[in-house]
Amino acid sequence: MLNKEIPGFTLPENFIRWCGNFQGDVYAYPHTGTILSEDTSTKSAAAMIGRKDILEKIHWDSQQPLSKAYCLEQLKAIRKAYPELIPCYMELPSLQQMFGVTADTGTAWEDPFFHPGTLESLEFMNTLFRERLLSRDVFTLSQESLLRQLQNGEIFLAASPSLGKLLSQLPESHPIWEQYEILSPILSDSGREPALSNNFEEQYVSTLFVKSSTQSQFQARLLAAFYLQNMEPSPEQENALERSGLGDLLKNAKPMKSIGIDSQYTVPIIHYEILFSLYSNTRLATADERKQKFLENQIVNLVEDCSADEIAPTYARLVSELQRGDYKLLDTWKKQQYQKAISILQE
Repeated sequence: MLNKEIPGFTLPENFIRWCGNFQGDVYAYPHTGTILSEDTSTKSAAAMIGRKDILEKIHWDSQQPLSKAYCLEQLKAIRKAYPELIPCYMELPSLQQMFGVTADTGTAWEDPFFHPGTLESLEFMNTLFRERLLSRDVFTLSQESLLRQLQNGEIFLAASPSLGKLLSQLPESHPIWEQYEILSPILSDSGREPALSNNFEEQYVSTLFVKSSTQSQFQARLLAAFYLQNMEPSPEQENALERSGLGDLLKNAKPMKSIGIDSQYTVPIIHYEILFSLYSNTRLATADERKQKFLENQIVNLVEDCSADEIAPTYARLVSELQRGDYKLLDTWKKQQYQKAISILQE
């Protein structure tokens, strides 16, 4: 497709393998900030923010990492002093990162739900919920509604894996920036350091390109534009674009904007997400979809319906169930795909 529409604009072989060609016809382009390289950035999109005016009144140091006990104590005081406020909106993936949960161990892939930090995160969320400190909409609130509540100053503390991306799209003069500032993370009781990354979810959104498409001209231009967002073009690629009348792509190419905190806890990650694309295997795709729906329901139950004593045994039963049948097959396949990604990077 590219050779026909933009002669000379050749993609590196390992890049093609990274994008995945599982059926000989379909490629998936991952929308990541880096491709075929380890991300060593200290920027984290896993932002936690708090109301500036209240932080100043209670002498909460935004640069100081927090203990769970201190956070609970302060949130209880805020609930009492500001009954009109939602003390906190805190999503599970954000707590998991703060408590050291990561799928990427550096040498292998592990399901983040099985990590001990996940149980600690669920227990903490359960405590927040039982103490009437956690937003009751934490599992249902849309991103637009979250931004609206923050703009109105209705939440004291907010932590969401999507918050960094949402904030990056706001102008510097936006009311949220006037009211809130980024906070250091809450620390696990275990002593594990946070594992903040700008890519906690295992797969970015991807755009699929069908090799046999009748719209090859448009697909080629779109693919070239995506490529320039993430990769430094070679002189040969630049010349090919100029010859094809697409020199404007070079002028307009801009790296994707990210925002977050410069933190000692931000960990380098390896971008292996696209290798987890499931579109070529119906059984795996079905198992993955069923697993996500199953976990969504069970996590709500753990946070909102379990007593403090019920969480650990209920969580253990969930882990046991997720290690059987097609769930086990899915887990094994992801481990294998991670090793494939490592091999491509090492080349």
